Amino acid sequence: MAMAMAMAMAMARTVVRKSRAKERRIGLIAMRYGLHSRIVRGLAAALLAVAAFGVAAGEWQVVPRFAINQSYSDNINLVPNNKDNDFITRLTPGLSVRGNGRRLQMNVDYNLQAQNFINEDQYDDVYHQLQSAMNVEVVRDVFFVDANAQVFRALVSNTGQITNRELRSDNNRTDVVTYSVSPTFNHHFGNWADFRGSTGFSGTVGDGQGGGNSAGSGNGTDLNSTLSSGRRFTRTSWSISNTSSVFNNDSGARSSSRSRWNGTGSVSVNRFFRFQGSLGYENNSSGGGDTDKSSITWDVGGTLTLSPRTSVSGSYGHRAFGSTKNFDFNYRRRRFSISGSYTESIRTTSEELRNQSLISLEDAFGQPVFDPFAASNIDLPVDSLGLADDAFVSRNFVATVGYYKRRDTFSASVYRNERDAGSNGSDPEEAIGTSASWSHTFSRRLSGGLSGTYRSGSANRIQGGTPTVGAGNGDVDIVIISPNLSYTIGPHTRGSLSYSYTISSSDNLSNDYSENSISSSLSFAF
Repeated sequence: MAMAMAMAMAMARTVVRKSRAKERRIGLIAMRYGLHSRIVRGLAAALLAVAAFGVAAGEWQVVPRFAINQSYSDNINLVPNNKDNDFITRLTPGLSVRGNGRRLQMNVDYNLQAQNFINEDQYDDVYHQLQSAMNVEVVRDVFFVDANAQVFRALVSNTGQITNRELRSDNNRTDVVTYSVSPTFNHHFGNWADFRGSTGFSGTVGDGQGGGNSAGSGNGTDLNSTLSSGRRFTRTSWSISNTSSVFNNDSGARSSSRSRWNGTGSVSVNRFFRFQGSLGYENNSSGGGDTDKSSITWDVGGTLTLSPRTSVSGSYGHRAFGSTKNFDFNYRRRRFSISGSYTESIRTTSEELRNQSLISLEDAFGQPVFDPFAASNIDLPVDSLGLADDAFVSRNFVATVGYYKRRDTFSASVYRNERDAGSNGSDPEEAIGTSASWSHTFSRRLSGGLSGTYRSGSANRIQGGTPTVGAGNGDVDIVIISPNLSYTIGPHTRGSLSYSYTISSSDNLSNDYSENSISSSLSFAF
């Protein structure tokens, strides 16, 4: 015991000594580049404190990084005719954090990206990309806090001009900031019942085109409480829950409120099948449309677990907006996996943006993914339906498949996202698409791959018999094909080269375009 304590104290002194030395080096770098030394050293000390906490209380990875990217496009304005080519230089400092402590879990990826156009200098700009999530167990097994934040450029219209790259010449994206903070309280009534109560504060801030806030900008408050069966119940289970939410649009119009009481029960029929059902009541208000209704709600369904690796669940029922169907399936082997789900619910643009994924944290097999080099070059998502002020009925289907064998990895997904009418009487919108990627490891340092994306969006927004201005009426199809190579120069340095071909076809001829682009980058992780 004495020897172990001595070794622990020696390790702690070494960590502190190295941390102070590294902090002094960062301060010298800040002075060299004219930065405020105390501010930078303070930030460095905070990061090092997190790292030191991780040494004692979990697994932590804090990776500062920097990337230099040079690309060429033969159609920088994404126009059908009179194309202009240009070279673009991007400088991207960033930070990636993965933390798994006893009471703190954290995932953060942040980029500050500056881009410079050789010819079209009106597009020069500096912008941010952020995906972060944190869970803190403040009081063990009693009080928790969840926090999330994102910063990225979101699609404005489902059927406008669409690309997956960061281009200020793309006029169908706008900067958005989303955030949410949710304190949660748990209490156990012996082995009989468990209580869980939470409140959430969230918001979305959008930099609308031409000034002002984007559609969907606003703030919301959620209150949730659930009383569920405790550990004493094994074959049967039950729960009673109440959820309520209010979302206030910054525009002052079409604010929405939702409230729902729900009771659920389930019983295990045998070791393979579990039957479940629910009964409740909901009241929704959003100023009109299918989402502005109250009704008794119910559903019946079950879960079939054929093996530890195979499960299927589904339900059918009724809610205020009509009949509902939900299902989920999952099959997983060591080298192969397939999963899928279909859900129907009432949502807002703010909720959809908060659930938008910029960087994948898991692969098709459910294993964690952490690649700081890849985090410096983010492809923007193209599967969303754009921005809207209304609450709407959302129907979403997604299926993914993955395969791995020695040096090759393959993954593919297919999705369909549908949004029904809100209070403005608009017709449904939908986006159908698929994406696939293949990667191959040629050697310990060299790898390459090929990715492809197809997306088809459709909408015909009508208000008062007249097409809504800026709604992007009609259909738009886009195909993106991109081969790539990457070479690991050293433990902290990677180079990459990629080519991308994009073609867009639309009922609106101004959204038709084709583009060839080549990109090379050099990334450093410290």
